[in-house]
Amino acid sequence: EVNGKVDLGGDMHVASDTTLVGDEAVLSGGRLVMDDVHNVILDGLEIETDGAAVAVRGNTHHVWVHGSTLTGGEDDPLVSVTEGADHVTLSWNHFREATSALDIGGSDDDPGALRVTVHHNFFDGTSSRHPRVRSAEHVHVFNNYFRSNDEYGVRSTHRANVLVEGNYFESTALSVSTEEDEPGNAVARDNLLVDSEQPETRGNVSDPPYAYELDGTAEVPELVRARA
Repeated sequence: EVNGKVDLGGDMHVASDTTLVGDEAVLSGGRLVMDDVHNVILDGLEIETDGAAVAVRGNTHHVWVHGSTLTGGEDDPLVSVTEGADHVTLSWNHFREATSALDIGGSDDDPGALRVTVHHNFFDGTSSRHPRVRSAEHVHVFNNYFRSNDEYGVRSTHRANVLVEGNYFESTALSVSTEEDEPGNAVARDNLLVDSEQPETRGNVSDPPYAYELDGTAEVPELVRARA
């Protein structure tokens, strides 16, 4: 359990089989790093940063980032999931005051792994990468609230497979896109667009290998604002 204001002093590595639960905790001065570990939960944290807030990398698997507020980032993504990380979920988080929100996959990642679920997050005025996905086996983006994103919402590149459904895009420059030179596959369905450009989709993406139930897309803003 973490409470109060904590200066991380740079990278803080989180070990396997660890849960960090915030009780009005504000972390600053660094980032939380999961490198070649498993079974980690980050819950209810507030991380204020000038760079990255959370890095999941190095074949790390089974990580859940939930109910946290991530602020800052400048040109670095607030959260990155790279280097073969797998089975990662980000849910009910609030991303704000950042140029880049979430990167999944790096330029050196091979296809496979990088199976990530992104649901019920509030991408609040962040410019891009919600997420940007490269080389991922399957990324499922559902029931998120995108608001005032001036570059794009979701982007699929480098043969990634991204399913985008039941999201609410409000004043998002381009809801879903693929990269022209190194495209990925992107399927968009049941999204609601308000003052947002239509998606640019490509290819086919399978359904995720788990049971889930979508909330009504029109209800997403109120639901996510209340709980993220």
